[in-house]
Amino acid sequence: MAKSSEPPNYPQPPILKRNGFQFRKGVLSVDSIDRVDGSRLNELFNPTTLRLKRDQKDAAEKACQLFKKPFFAAQLRYYDIPFKSSASKTELQLLLQDAVRQGKCNHVPNSVTELEASMRADYEPLQQDERAAFDLHRFVDMYFLTNGEPDKTKTTEVLALQRSPYSEWEVHDMARKIPGLHTRNGGFSSNSHVCIGWDDGEVSKLAKSITDRENEAMEAKKEAIWEEQLERHRKYVAKVQPEGTSKGANKDSEVFNLDRCLGSYVIRCDAISDGWLNILDGRTLTMDISRGNGNMLRAAYDFGILEGTMLLSLSEDPLKAIVGEDSTGSEASDEEEDEDEEEDEEDDADPKDSTNGRKRKAGEASLEQDAGSAVDAKRQKTNPPPSGSHRVYFLLHGRETGEGEVLHFPDSGHIDFLSNGCISFAGLVYDLSHVGPNVEFRGYKVSDRPRVEPEPWSTFLYGRYGLEWN
Repeated sequence: MAKSSEPPNYPQPPILKRNGFQFRKGVLSVDSIDRVDGSRLNELFNPTTLRLKRDQKDAAEKACQLFKKPFFAAQLRYYDIPFKSSASKTELQLLLQDAVRQGKCNHVPNSVTELEASMRADYEPLQQDERAAFDLHRFVDMYFLTNGEPDKTKTTEVLALQRSPYSEWEVHDMARKIPGLHTRNGGFSSNSHVCIGWDDGEVSKLAKSITDRENEAMEAKKEAIWEEQLERHRKYVAKVQPEGTSKGANKDSEVFNLDRCLGSYVIRCDAISDGWLNILDGRTLTMDISRGNGNMLRAAYDFGILEGTMLLSLSEDPLKAIVGEDSTGSEASDEEEDEDEEEDEEDDADPKDSTNGRKRKAGEASLEQDAGSAVDAKRQKTNPPPSGSHRVYFLLHGRETGEGEVLHFPDSGHIDFLSNGCISFAGLVYDLSHVGPNVEFRGYKVSDRPRVEPEPWSTFLYGRYGLEWN
């Protein structure tokens, strides 16, 4: 896996400067150097006053690290002790050491506390993402404009803002009004960023790095979750086929029993999980097979972007018959809706010569042909069953999980169980709606008991949203 990209370049909070002090993110400082209280300064100047040798050593090492000209100047400013800007490091050190000895650093003087209070009152304590959300004009003016005109020298790097979709639109719209300013979206809807800057190439580069980093994180999450599911399968196999037994070998020598397919399976389908990585967000694909009518089985499937019911059979013929019945029923429903209009036309024309009648028959033939192709599509191009496997054919119907729209026609395919024990299988959907042709998937059994009851097949037969419209 590629190395993760660097974190996004979030805009830094503004710095308020006054009398040699800076106020940033609610903290007062001098040249980014924090104030050290008087007692600690005394320990740094006099490490031997500490009782423990370890503490003496730590204080001496810290003093060696801190004792530089900017440090002495900052502490003198914190305690409002005047000094010449031309003073040397040694002069500043002696001045501060003397002030500590006299107790001038035991308290922060009122002049400094009052200055801090004044700067805090004048400072907007909002982070820049928040500033962009609440006042885009102020945000843009702070980073990209001077006196209302574009200023490319004010912020030279690309900034990344993480906001809600509505605020993203506002940022894009605001940027379009400023000549030379560019924006791009990075990441996905759940964690989207707007990248903004003067260099379009750099803006695109940062947006892509954010998207790539999120892709890497989601891919890692997907693999970790899949490993957990595969561990469930391993535990199941260890339970039904203990090490050292020949149970599995005996099963392979028996006649294939369709009932052994019953149970709960976790599904791996790279065509779906890779194509809809950000939408699935670690969702586990499943298939739960139950007994059906006659010599068929039923299954509840959850393929992430699709969910619904499967019908499984050792032969394709019963499935073709079901598809024919479904298409006839659908046409009957359409005929009922148009019955009144057709009666008027039939009164004025010979039924044998009725144009509408001919159109309906053609429509029925077309539907039956389309539905039949759901079983036959690309079947002649599929490979024969692997040696030692057992092929089961299926029809699947259902809905897409986003809007809940029902599939126009059932999709067909086959499953090759890789042993009589049916502990795993390799499946193929000849043409999966919303995905494409020849979609491969694999199943790994985790339980002999199905965990989900399939919805009735008739649920998906009528109307765009199935029986919910009836």
